[in-house]
Amino acid sequence: MKKMRKAAAVTLALALIFAAASVLPARAAQPQSPQLRFGADGRFTVLQITDTQDSDQLHRGTAALIEAALDTVQPDLVVFTGDNTAGWWLTMNKAKMAEAIDDIVGPVDRRGIPFAVVPGNHDGESIKALVTLKDQLEIYQSYPTCLAVDDGALTGCSTYNLLVDDSAGKKPLLNIYMVDSGGFKLFGGSGEDVMGDDQVRWYREKSEELKALNGGVPLPSIVFQHIPVPEFYTELMDEAEPDTPGAIEGKGAQAGRWYLPDESKHLAGTLGERPCVANINKGFYSAWVEQGDVFAAFFGHDHNNDYVGRTDDGIVMGYCRGTGFHVYGQGTKRGVRAFTFYEDDVAAFDTQSILYEDIVSTQMPRMPVYTSLPWMQNYDFAPDLVRFFSRLFTLLGRFALLP
Repeated sequence: MKKMRKAAAVTLALALIFAAASVLPARAAQPQSPQLRFGADGRFTVLQITDTQDSDQLHRGTAALIEAALDTVQPDLVVFTGDNTAGWWLTMNKAKMAEAIDDIVGPVDRRGIPFAVVPGNHDGESIKALVTLKDQLEIYQSYPTCLAVDDGALTGCSTYNLLVDDSAGKKPLLNIYMVDSGGFKLFGGSGEDVMGDDQVRWYREKSEELKALNGGVPLPSIVFQHIPVPEFYTELMDEAEPDTPGAIEGKGAQAGRWYLPDESKHLAGTLGERPCVANINKGFYSAWVEQGDVFAAFFGHDHNNDYVGRTDDGIVMGYCRGTGFHVYGQGTKRGVRAFTFYEDDVAAFDTQSILYEDIVSTQMPRMPVYTSLPWMQNYDFAPDLVRFFSRLFTLLGRFALLP
């Protein structure tokens, strides 16, 4: 009987430990969303942060870059464009996910800056630890400056739009589409990074709705999403022979073909790696052209790219470099992207890639201690082990006192 009681005690202790570890800290949700509007100077500034791939142990380089970027750019809105968290990290649970999210959006919220967020392909990997994208969204929404929403009807999580009013706050001048471009599915196959047909339909309907609101004229719009549309190859690059100097092999569906950037369409930045675009073309770019409202689209996903070009259709497409130091990147050339829109002509915007070495340091930041494993680098497991055994021995000691 005593052996059975002790065995039950151990089982109960383990259950209590993991249950306690997964409790999500409560935050007061704020139903009132801040209004986005051009300033008295006729400007509206956006800061794009992408691919932080954060865990609950934020890299000091990522933290320094976010803080410095916020102070340098002084944005009116911050957009997080996916792979915000490393959904695959070991020992992750809801409580740790809340810590990871706080690490990247906390500095934004504490400054009172509105922010928007969409997921990338790695955020959804948290489902392996039973943390869904909806769980993550609820954490983001617990911050009073969060503007992200999900209607629950569309494919993915968090496809929505934001309106930016004129400086008088009376009329929308700029529309921002925030789009879930697809990501990890527990059972998804090779097409996991593909958006849904219903999202394209939603875009067309929303575009028409905003056109009517704007007196029958398409409302100037910019798209932010994680994974680039396939037209990044076909509209901004030329196919070339494999032995052409400087030619790069395509990736995914473009594998086996070689490309060179079309210099006549190049505006700024460079390609530090092959563009990794959506596996299947859902016609999203074609819909932009037909609707006539989208003048720009910016992406993340490929950490070493900050290339920007303008297509023959007049749409500017480009990258924001990866912001995070926990994942691959080009040393101190990790970065963010700033946008300035002007009230008198919102489509004539300015944008700049801002690097860590520009605003923080030319020296690569280092974390003090890591417990690295082949499948989980840049993470110190010692605190987890200490907490686990401390709680285990405490609970076992309590149960040992039972008669």
